[in-house]
Amino acid sequence: MKQTLFIVILALGLSSMASAQQEKIGFFSSSQLVSFFPEAKTIQAEIEKISTEKQAIGTTLENELKSKLKKFEEEKASMATILQETRIEEIRNLETKIQTYYANARKEIDNKRQELLKPVFTKINDGIKQVAKKHKFTAIIDLDSGRQFLLYIDESRDILELMKTELGLE
Repeated sequence: MKQTLFIVILALGLSSMASAQQEKIGFFSSSQLVSFFPEAKTIQAEIEKISTEKQAIGTTLENELKSKLKKFEEEKASMATILQETRIEEIRNLETKIQTYYANARKEIDNKRQELLKPVFTKINDGIKQVAKKHKFTAIIDLDSGRQFLLYIDESRDILELMKTELGLE
């Protein structure tokens, strides 16, 4: 009985060592890979256009705030207290409006970027599966989604070139 148990434990140990030796892990940077897609430049140009438009509106709001502040500083000495409080409230409301505007603008830009990049990431995910099967990888890591957890990476495991070839990118 003890001998059978020993053989079973030994067999399990050897099989786990063998399977550990067969693991093949690759990695790549999705942001680097995205830059090779032909549509990446178009996507970047559209995002920059939207960002410029949003920034122009934000600048207009900021200039309005500066103007109101300047006017308030010039006139506050001759204003009644109730009018001063009203103007201060208007200025605070405009400051809040500007902060909200920029927060919403960032969200809109991020959402648009995700929307435009969705087809690219679908291709990348399909490519990951193809490269993994073709080259027998047991795991593939995207460095952009978790590099802070990787303490060491053997650069020979970088599969960026395999991904580019699989996806027909130069």
